[in-house]
Amino acid sequence: MERMTTKPLIPMVDLVRHYHEFKSVRVGGKLKVGNFHSQESRLRLADSYLTDASPLIGMFRESVNQFREYNNPDESFIGKKRLEPSTISAVEQITTGPKAAAYLAKYQRHLSIENLGEYEYVDREVVPARTTNKKAAAMANRFDDMNQSRSTAAMK
Repeated sequence: MERMTTKPLIPMVDLVRHYHEFKSVRVGGKLKVGNFHSQESRLRLADSYLTDASPLIGMFRESVNQFREYNNPDESFIGKKRLEPSTISAVEQITTGPKAAAYLAKYQRHLSIENLGEYEYVDREVVPARTTNKKAAAMANRFDDMNQSRSTAAMK
């Protein structure tokens, strides 16, 4: 039986649906390959976005619009699985995304990117739809699609 909630569901936006096209999923016990699973198809898509980025820009703008009412300031940006910054002490040790995140968290929180401005490092793969099952969560812990996708599986 599905648990009922009075909390609003997270909007399943086209940008998340597009993200899912890069993944393989199990449907009825069989693996279904996403439309952009292969490197060749991803390169073609990237070339198409270089030619005309308006479809991607449109999906982004619509997702921002649909998330205007989403309010989750009490949810943590940082997941439980995290590399401790103390394990990385030199740039040469950075060989993965999590190690880069640990290094930035410890040594380089404030970044200046030439011609782009000043930034502060927040976290690796920030999940804008982050929510938990705790009672104080602002939203239900799933998207509003018919598949009832969990929020933690997308939008990083």
